[in-house]
Amino acid sequence: MTLSASTRKSIGVAPEIMEFLEKNHFGAVFAIDGIIEILRAPLQPGWTSATTRIELASGGEFPLDPQVVQLLTPHKDKLVGQAWETKYRVGALEQTKNDTPHLTIVFAPTTYEEGTGFHLGLKAAVEQRDIFVLDFREHLARRLAQPGNYSVAGIAAVHVIVITTDDRLVLCQRSPNAGYHPLHWSISFEEQINQKDIAFGNAALSMAAIRGFQEEYSYDRNIAPDNVRTLGVFLEYGILNIGFCIYLEPPLTFDELYTNWNSRTKDTWENVDVMGMSFTLSNIKRFLQLPRFENVIEGKVGNFHPTSKYRLLLAALHRFGFDAVKDALECS
Repeated sequence: MTLSASTRKSIGVAPEIMEFLEKNHFGAVFAIDGIIEILRAPLQPGWTSATTRIELASGGEFPLDPQVVQLLTPHKDKLVGQAWETKYRVGALEQTKNDTPHLTIVFAPTTYEEGTGFHLGLKAAVEQRDIFVLDFREHLARRLAQPGNYSVAGIAAVHVIVITTDDRLVLCQRSPNAGYHPLHWSISFEEQINQKDIAFGNAALSMAAIRGFQEEYSYDRNIAPDNVRTLGVFLEYGILNIGFCIYLEPPLTFDELYTNWNSRTKDTWENVDVMGMSFTLSNIKRFLQLPRFENVIEGKVGNFHPTSKYRLLLAALHRFGFDAVKDALECS
C-alpha cells in the first residue's frame, strides 16, 4: 500500500514492529498499529467461500517447534477452558494467483489451553526481556510474516468489522474479564474458529464471523454469504497469532443492533459498551490518526484493540477504493 511517509507516520506502527521490519528488510510489507499484513485480498469483492479453500491437516502434519512447546508448557495447567470446543491454528497459508486469486488455508486442530498457553508464555518472557525468547520471537515472526508452512502455536480467529445498513461503524469495548485485550475498543469484534465453523468447509471463515455476530448480538436470522468478505490475513505481532480480517454487513440498522445487544444477547460478558459511528472518510481518517480511543465521544476512553485500525483501513479501501481513501488521508 503506497501512502506518503507523513500519512504512515500519522496512522502509526508499533515501534517494535517498525524495528523488526527494518532489521529484517521487510520494506515492502505493510504494517499498521499492532499488526503485520501477510496477504491482502482483491478488495472487490474480497475472498469469498468460492475463492477460499479450507483444508484440515492430517495427524502429525505441521508439528510445533520444540522451543514453542517449551514456552507454552508452564502455563497449560493454569488456564480455564478444559473440555471447550476444538480450536484451530494455521498450519499453512498460500495465495494462488490465477485469473481469480484464491486463498488456501490448512488448519491444524489445537486447544484453547495450548494456544493461550503459548501467548501467555511468550508475553511473560518478552516482558522479562529474556534475550533468548526475544531472538526466538524474531525468528518466528520472520516465518509468520509471509505465506508458508507454520509450526507455531496459536488460535485462528476472525477479526470482524461490522457496518450496518444505515452506514454506522460498530465499536465495542471489551469486558474487563476478556482473556485478550480487556477494556480495549474493538472495531468491531473477534471470534475464535471452532469445529462448528470448520464443518462448513470453504465457508468456515464467513461462518465463524456470522456465528460470532449472532452470539454477541442475539441475531436469529440468516445472513447471506454475499454480506461477508475476507479482506486480509495478518500477524498480530504481540502474541504472534494469525488472524483474518472480515467485513460483515448485517441486515440491521445500528439502533436494531444495539437493541438486540442491550436486551437479548447471551454473551453479555464479551462487551461492556457498544457504539455506532458514521462510516465516512472523515471519521475513518480521525480514527486512524488517534493513538487512543479518546476525544471521539465524551467520556469514552481506552486503547484500541491492536487489529482495529487494520480492519478499519481495509474496510475503507473495500468500500471507497484506494484513490478516495488515499486522498482523504493525505489531505491537510
